[in-house]
Amino acid sequence: MKVVADRKTALVLGGGGMFGAYEAGVWRALARHWKPDLVVGASIGAVNGWVIAGGCGPEELADVWLNPQMAVRHRLRFPWPPLDGVVDSRELEAFLQAIHRRYTPRAEFALTATRLRGLRPCVFRTPEITWRHLAASCAVPVLLKQYELDGIRYSDGGLQGAVPVWAAEACGATHIVAVNIMPRNTWLRPVQALLCWTGSRQRQTPVPAPYLLIEHAGPLGPLSDSFRWQREKIGRWIEWGRQDTEAVLEQITRLLAVEPR
Repeated sequence: MKVVADRKTALVLGGGGMFGAYEAGVWRALARHWKPDLVVGASIGAVNGWVIAGGCGPEELADVWLNPQMAVRHRLRFPWPPLDGVVDSRELEAFLQAIHRRYTPRAEFALTATRLRGLRPCVFRTPEITWRHLAASCAVPVLLKQYELDGIRYSDGGLQGAVPVWAAEACGATHIVAVNIMPRNTWLRPVQALLCWTGSRQRQTPVPAPYLLIEHAGPLGPLSDSFRWQREKIGRWIEWGRQDTEAVLEQITRLLAVEPR
């Protein structure tokens, strides 16, 4: 696809733990057709986004997900201090540090994290992003450590909405392709709605940009699956992401106002 010159296109990747494998399938279908000007992610979408912005090919990203290294073990512990979470984060930190070293963004990249004080959603952009920013965006409250960035404590980037289309708009995107991997009917929905309401006065909403949302017709699985690496399901989610994206490629072409290669 050849995008019209005056457009800033963005790929927005939502959060959802191990369901992030679905986004690898989306990239498998998109990569040969389109190179986004901007990649934005929240939570696991921030990790996928960092890799994609770093020039990772679709098969390479799929291999990352199919590698058992993604099966970070959840060693429980008594959290001290309390904001360090009940899951030992050392394995996750080592993984994120390796990912951050391995890839350097070639496209503009941004991620979201939630400032704990006031539950304020924030956007961080290259070149300021470190592995700690990736960790902060993935920091599910209670479960994982809440990270300090410049002396301010941050939590999961998807708390006030799993798919940060608003962040892409704030970064100047004019046309957006977004991916939702979070099941629509879970206990997280009312929690996110409450958090969005409490923080709504602090967020400045940019003028809405045209966007297309890619998601599976039904839930990818029970919420418990988002916390466990299971190779068979990872492969299934990757394939579902590819199929669902292939099904709407024509709509994506029209949205981005592109000319076929």
